[in-house]
Amino acid sequence: MKTIAQTKIEEMTNNGYKFAGQTRGWLSFRKGSNLARKLASLGLDKGSVEVMTGARAGRYRNDGYQLLIFTK
Repeated sequence: MKTIAQTKIEEMTNNGYKFAGQTRGWLSFRKGSNLARKLASLGLDKGSVEVMTGARAGRYRNDGYQLLIFTK
C-alpha cells in the first residue's frame, strides 16, 4: 500500500517532473518559512518549482503538511 506522498511522487515523475526534496509546514513561500528555507538550501526559487501537499505533517491541525518539491 502506497502513502499519499509516494502516490503523488509517482504521478509527478510520470508527468516529467523530478523529485527535488520535501519539508513540513504550510504552503507558503514567505521569507523564513520552512518551504523558503528548504528551497534556498536546494538552490531553487519559487518560479522553478512545483510544490504539492502530501499528508498532514503531524497530529494536530496547526502542524501543517508534508510538502513535496518538484522541478521540471
